Order: sequence, then C-alpha cells, then structure tokens
Amino acid sequence: MAKQVSELSIFVASPSDVAEERELLEDVVKELNLQWSGVKGVRLELVRWETHSYPGVSSDPQAVINEQIDDDYDIFLGILWKTFGTATPRAGSGTEEEFDRAYERHKTDPKTLRIMIYFKTGIVDLSEIDVEQLSRVRDFRSRLGPKGTLFWEFSSCEDFSTLIRMHLSRCVEDWGKKW
Repeated sequence: MAKQVSELSIFVASPSDVAEERELLEDVVKELNLQWSGVKGVRLELVRWETHSYPGVSSDPQAVINEQIDDDYDIFLGILWKTFGTATPRAGSGTEEEFDRAYERHKTDPKTLRIMIYFKTGIVDLSEIDVEQLSRVRDFRSRLGPKGTLFWEFSSCEDFSTLIRMHLSRCVEDWGKKW
C-alpha cells in the first residue's frame, strides 16, 4: 500500500573548513530517514550547493547558487568554525549571504522556515588560523543574539552528530505540531 510522506528540505550553509561536518550531516539525514519515513511519514532532503547547483553564469558565483537553489527549503542549517568564507558583492561571505536571505524570509513568515546555526569550538593548530577570517566569524556570531537567534556550539564530530540527531528530531516533532 502506498504511503504519504512529507518532505522537509534542509539547506546547508558553511565555508569549506567544516567539510567533515557537512559529510557527517549527510549520514545523519540518511539514518533519520530510515527511522522516520515509515513511522512519522517524514523524509528529510539535504540541499547543498555541491548537489543542487550546476555550472552557470550570473553577476557572481554566489548569485548562480542563489538563483539555482532559490529559497525553497524548510530548514536553514549553518555551520561555522574558524573560516568565514569568501566575500560576495552583497555580504561578507556566501554563508552570511545565505543566512541573511533565510533570516529575511523567516522575519516575513516564521512558520515557513526554521533556522539552526552551529559553531565549532574544537581545538585547532595556531598555524592554521587566519586571524581576519576568525575575527569575521566572531563578529557574525556576535550579531546573531540581537537578531533573536539562538545558536549551538559543538567541539567534535561526535558532538555535532549527537546534536544534529537531537535537534532535527525536535524540529520534525515541532513541524508536526506547529508548522
């Protein structure tokens, strides 16, 4: 017998220094889909520029991503550590621009989008730190509180995996009740 399944899409925004967490997120979403699709009637789709965009031309590379992915997702998930990323004509980085777009959408209609932001606090070799990039991450982080944004910290991939399982589970439960 055919089952009806609702799909929630998660847009992942992050610079390149959290590639391991981005891959781990893929594994967690696959695992949750195995658990939920039959029981809860919910399936999660991970939307990443690597999988949902393709070569194109616009005013700049981030604009190509924006046009191709648009804002058609249910959950915005941002991950930052020690790198803020490459500036765009509209923001300090692609990640910041993606957050700004999600935040504006959330302000317009909070019931259509959940925003989840994570900051990695793990140990890093001092020789790997770009002080300017780290400063930009810290500045971005300091601007979140006044915008009403609660963010979470994690120190390792294991910690991130646990948090993502727990938080996505709560988000889906909330979706079933309030969205």
